[in-house]
Amino acid sequence: MRKISVVFVLVVVLAAILTTTALAAPGATKVALVDACNEIGPVFCDPSGASEAPGARGSAIFNPTPKNKDILRVTVKKSLPLTEHEVYACTPDGAFGVGESGYTNCTLLGAFTTNGKGNGNFKLNYAGAFDPNWKVIAVNTVTTGTILANEMPIQ
Repeated sequence: MRKISVVFVLVVVLAAILTTTALAAPGATKVALVDACNEIGPVFCDPSGASEAPGARGSAIFNPTPKNKDILRVTVKKSLPLTEHEVYACTPDGAFGVGESGYTNCTLLGAFTTNGKGNGNFKLNYAGAFDPNWKVIAVNTVTTGTILANEMPIQ
């Protein structure tokens, strides 16, 4: 009986810690990163009109934190394997982000390399507030341009 009580107390304490952690990030926004060619516009397709990274998907989580440090986490799945991907924050243009030549007013935030399965992660602690006009997170490669981006505003 004593073991059951100890386990019960540990479960309650763990649940309280997890709940507190979840509540500590009230301003976090998560958006899906979708295939830019198939879901956003043909400007992001290859010359034949096909997706540059068919089957790629991902997500971006923007979590403004105290002390003026913003955190951005980007996760990519089934993209181009063993390829350097660049993460950009862009201002929207036209019908939420798509200008005649793609996204405009973009700022490179950093890069990451995918593994052999095309999966990769990017995390940024941004010293200084994100520009409130940044609404699009775009994931590019040097050879393909934008392959993933969000359809809903990031912040």
